[in-house]
Amino acid sequence: MDQIYKNFVKETFNSNGKLVGIEFNYPENYNFGFDVVDELAKRYPDQRALLWLSIDKEEKVFTFSDISRLSNKAANLFVSKGIKKGDVVMLIVKRHYQFWPIIVALHKIGAIVVPATFLLTEKDLIYRYETSGTKAVICTGDGEVSNAVESAKEKCKGVELLFSVNSEDKDGWINFDKELDAHSDIFERPVGDAATRADEISIMYFTSGTTGYPRIAAHSHTYSIGHIITAVHWHNVKRDGIHFTISDTGWGKSVWGKLYGQWMAECCVFAYDFDKFDANDILSVMEKYRITTFCAPPTMYRFMIKEDMKSYDLSSITYLTTAGEALNPEVFRQVKEATGIEIMEGFGQTETTLTICNLANSRSVVTGSMGKPSPQYNTILVDSDGNEVDPGIVGEIAIDTSKGAPVGMFLGYYRDEELTKRVWDNDLYRTGDMAWRDENGNFWFVGRADDLIKSSGYRISPFEIESVLMEHPSVTECAVTGIPDEIRGQIIKATIVLSPKYSPSDALADELKTFVKRLTAPYKYPRVIEFVKELPKTISGKVRRVEIRAKDTPASLPVSEEKTLFEKLDIANFSFILPLIQLFKDSVNEPKLDEEHIKAIKDAVVNGDIEFFTATEGGQIVGICSVSYLFTTYTSDKVGVFDDFFILEDRRGKGIARSLVNHVFSVAREKGIKSLWVSSEKHREMYRGLGFNKNMRGLLVWDS
Repeated sequence: MDQIYKNFVKETFNSNGKLVGIEFNYPENYNFGFDVVDELAKRYPDQRALLWLSIDKEEKVFTFSDISRLSNKAANLFVSKGIKKGDVVMLIVKRHYQFWPIIVALHKIGAIVVPATFLLTEKDLIYRYETSGTKAVICTGDGEVSNAVESAKEKCKGVELLFSVNSEDKDGWINFDKELDAHSDIFERPVGDAATRADEISIMYFTSGTTGYPRIAAHSHTYSIGHIITAVHWHNVKRDGIHFTISDTGWGKSVWGKLYGQWMAECCVFAYDFDKFDANDILSVMEKYRITTFCAPPTMYRFMIKEDMKSYDLSSITYLTTAGEALNPEVFRQVKEATGIEIMEGFGQTETTLTICNLANSRSVVTGSMGKPSPQYNTILVDSDGNEVDPGIVGEIAIDTSKGAPVGMFLGYYRDEELTKRVWDNDLYRTGDMAWRDENGNFWFVGRADDLIKSSGYRISPFEIESVLMEHPSVTECAVTGIPDEIRGQIIKATIVLSPKYSPSDALADELKTFVKRLTAPYKYPRVIEFVKELPKTISGKVRRVEIRAKDTPASLPVSEEKTLFEKLDIANFSFILPLIQLFKDSVNEPKLDEEHIKAIKDAVVNGDIEFFTATEGGQIVGICSVSYLFTTYTSDKVGVFDDFFILEDRRGKGIARSLVNHVFSVAREKGIKSLWVSSEKHREMYRGLGFNKNMRGLLVWDS
């Protein structure tokens, strides 16, 4: 018999078995509780649906029949207390096993589920109660969150009911666990006005709020169907497998990996009810329970690498995936080295299901790329005017809904039509995330639009610099931001959490700056480095760069002792560059410098990207200025690498006289310049003999 998810989709595959097309088909009254869970209970009553492990390592196993029966009892309990279709119910139950029958029960009733994290404070809860119109809260008895839930209720008129889970009896609370058994395990599908429709709101999530107050993304009952690709073609779950997604049930990623798609693929879900992530503990659990597919954010993989993944028997694992933040190439490399498995990255939002991904049976994974658009979404990159951009150009990730919103996409922001219109512009949903696309169609994450750094006309991705910093053994976590600068607009700052073996020092800061200069374009290195014990984060664990930016005024920042060449020469203006430009136009037949080239030079001068530039005539240096390596791409055929330093090959094939090279080096040493570019591969031995080393990059010598 076909897996149950095939009742709702028609799939198209290429010759490699990779999904390339999908069509959805579902009844108007589709409901995950009745049409999936109850149907699975009829087909496979004894098949394992959930393997749950408590923090004390107590095991519980639930079959599909168990989940169906318990969800019916829960539905009858909730209805008896006055919960009905359309009521908003907040669910704060950590990773307790009760989450699964409770959420299925609320779907059957037609109530609107709002999963939330146990980390919320009273202030957080008041905002969420009032914004969503919460009627009931189902809350864990663990920790202090129930106190915050209760105190917030007293300050909000709308909340009527409080249910406790894993708790002793408390005044004003209904004990879910104690009252459950008193109710029937038969719950008939509602009819008439009480019946649910596929297009009605079923579940809502508050967004992370990296730049402001969280918004409420409202999803219909078809959201569960929208996760078929997530589980079947990205997580690559199998009917006889055990899938483990780390996420707490308060976050959207939990239903990505702990519920909808996995059960539609008839796969067992593994849940570990831990409080604090411990890489050693997680790896031990994965080893013992023979997990077959696993999904976690990149941060968790980083911690697991530090615990030496090779020392654990992870041979049962066949597939690894990640989402939630951009995957650092170094993490990808080290995990593959430890397990032999490539992490398949994916991208999506609270507002969507899986949007961009490396699907199962992809011919090759490009390290660092998010992958290609899911067949479920028409995902494109657009400029500020909504025009699609060409490959290689950074644009905003957007979803074209001109032919209808994809199954699984949100209906809008709950009770906020203005905000919905702002992000959903003329059938184009703007994600607020920036990326670029290569010639093969792979998408490369750049960052949130609000997080991009604009320095001297360049748009710089924080993630790119963070990825380089993460390769240094001293860095555990980092966040890169832009800070105000009178000349450049912004300069780059790195806020760094060090590994335990390292201590903050000026020497280490200098080492990290040099490290970045060596591995990426020099203009991208952080001119300011701050060492901190922890980074500011949202409740969901995403870095709040906005908080770092808010405290970084120029007066609050340490003064950099570094000086550019122009500061060393005390040059107050750049008027001297004009004769150089004229010289290029007059004496260089190919190429000629147009206005774009001139702007590139001027921008680079302001930025201090490359330390030193000479234009020569008849063997005499006629000018010195700073110029971006970007300019060299306009005036050369290729840039090669020889013995770890850069060689620029002159398009005209001319070499440089030894006397000129000697003179250039003399000037460079006199001015304290450490970075050099050269123009002819023919003279590499000459350059090496003069002390050219792997740290020298930056000087372009052009013999006209």
